[in-house]
Amino acid sequence: MSVNERQENTQGAPLRAMAMILITVAIVLAAWGVYSLVNKKSDDSAGDVNAQEQLASYAAQQSQAAIARAQQQAQQQAAGAAAQTPEPAPVPETQEPTPPLAASAVESTPEQTPKKEKIDRTKDAKDMRLYIYNNSTESGLAARTKDKLSAEGWTVGASGNYQEPIHAQTTVYFTPGNEAEETAARELATRLGGIAAPRNDTLPAESNQNNSVVIVLTQNTTL
Repeated sequence: MSVNERQENTQGAPLRAMAMILITVAIVLAAWGVYSLVNKKSDDSAGDVNAQEQLASYAAQQSQAAIARAQQQAQQQAAGAAAQTPEPAPVPETQEPTPPLAASAVESTPEQTPKKEKIDRTKDAKDMRLYIYNNSTESGLAARTKDKLSAEGWTVGASGNYQEPIHAQTTVYFTPGNEAEETAARELATRLGGIAAPRNDTLPAESNQNNSVVIVLTQNTTL
């Protein structure tokens, strides 16, 4: 082996050793890089899982809070509506309809002609005397009227014809200021279909008595 070859071999050994060291360092660095990368990915995955879990927990909390707020608002709105709703007005008590009257009750009772009651003038006859005169052309009118009034209890002092003066209608005379005579005269005038009037000087003298009335008839009476 020549000197040059030995020199080349002597110089090549350190280079090869250095290359081996560099290769070893590179391998170690590569392994460390792979290890770091794997650890980083593992950490990132764990971080992602934790972030997702935290996000899910936050979303659940927000959803529950939103549901609680919605329920609270619904309860408040229901309470406000109940407070504003007026109480219903009391229902008036219904009255039972009045049953219709029977046909027999609805039919009106036919009017009955009132019977003429006999008037008892016994008490009045003690204090009142009647003088009855016929001033018409119908004979017996004074006598018939006398009989009817006597039957009622009146006291008749005298009856007969009365010629002058001619009266237009039946008239019953009373003494002015005598309340009893006026009351009796007006009652008799109404029943006889005539009028009541104060006494005058044309009446017969016999009729000029206290507590007496004078009846001058001009037509048939309704007694």
